[in-house]
Amino acid sequence: MTATETMEWMQEKGILKHWILPEQGLNKGTRYEKAPTGNAPEFNALDSNCNRDIHCAVLEHVSHTATLPITDERKFSVSTPKRQDHAYLRLWDPSLQLSHPMGWEAGVPSSKRILEDMDRIPNYSILKRIEARGVVVHGCGTRRGRREDGKYNAGKWGGSRLKKTIGHRFMHPDAVSAVGDAINESVRKWEGIGQIIEIPGNDPNENDSVVGMFEV
Repeated sequence: MTATETMEWMQEKGILKHWILPEQGLNKGTRYEKAPTGNAPEFNALDSNCNRDIHCAVLEHVSHTATLPITDERKFSVSTPKRQDHAYLRLWDPSLQLSHPMGWEAGVPSSKRILEDMDRIPNYSILKRIEARGVVVHGCGTRRGRREDGKYNAGKWGGSRLKKTIGHRFMHPDAVSAVGDAINESVRKWEGIGQIIEIPGNDPNENDSVVGMFEV
């Protein structure tokens, strides 16, 4: 946004007059003196965290549907720009919230995740920026997690590690169908090889007492 060619093009197209530009000597002597200062990721939920949510979700769905042929409409693929657009738009689809059992938590990013990040803007990020008198606050808006934060705290290494429970993640109906088909196909192939016998454990009253399954 600070390149001379870009500024001239914006002026020519009538775009520049719609931008909020520095006034009253603000940023004087810097490259931002007559140009927009750019984006503030900590004030944007997508830039801070939610973009990563959908990137990870797309890759997960690519994995879920990897066994499908490329001609199958249920397949998620990023092999071409067109297929990548199709994959992203199917997950980033507000209509899923009206038809999916998860309701407002359907789709990626979910309404809950968007609200979590948007709440951080007035309640944390903006306050930090005001406290710093408008200066950039590095790390503001990021979420490193408790293990990363621990690096910045004095203390001894080691100690107990707490396991984090992973909640239910959204899976697109197409991916659910594809995974179900893959499991059923695997079962059919297994049953075609031989008979599966369950070897019970020591306690026949326990539901999880199966030691293993063997082919004969």
